[in-house]
Amino acid sequence: MSSKQPIGPSKAIRRLVACVGLAACAAPSEQGFDLVHREAIVDSVQAFYSEMQAAINGNRWGELADFYADDDRLLILEDGEVAYRSRDEIRTAMNAMVGSFDSAELSVSDRVIEPLGPGLAASTFSYTQTFSSSEGESLSFSGVLIQTLIHTPDGWKILLAHTSTRRDREWGAGR
Repeated sequence: MSSKQPIGPSKAIRRLVACVGLAACAAPSEQGFDLVHREAIVDSVQAFYSEMQAAINGNRWGELADFYADDDRLLILEDGEVAYRSRDEIRTAMNAMVGSFDSAELSVSDRVIEPLGPGLAASTFSYTQTFSSSEGESLSFSGVLIQTLIHTPDGWKILLAHTSTRRDREWGAGR
């Protein structure tokens, strides 16, 4: 576990919104961030996601932590809860999954990659994740992810992310 002080969900969400908001408001200069650069960011982020999806679908869980930034600002939220605050926490969780199931499949749709500036991009997409065992058991869920990525000397890395899973909602009387 991280030695950082725990932060509550509301503080974590404020941090995520502030970082994304600041990045979105930062107007890239016209010089050095033209259409060619924007398209190059989209292409390279798409390649990053293809590599990550191949690792997931190939059950290469030990590799997944390397897709996240080794940065003190890393923050991963899942369904409104702080899930991870460091790449080491992600690595521990992914390594614990090794051998838990026989196959995994991640399918992605509606991906939008938005270059925010040199070395900075945001992405949203819908996903479905299915885990299966050789005994025929499976677990499947779907949702939407929003991520902020930074370009590092080692390539693109996820810095901030929030996933919301879809679930049936029960409405009270009068709805």
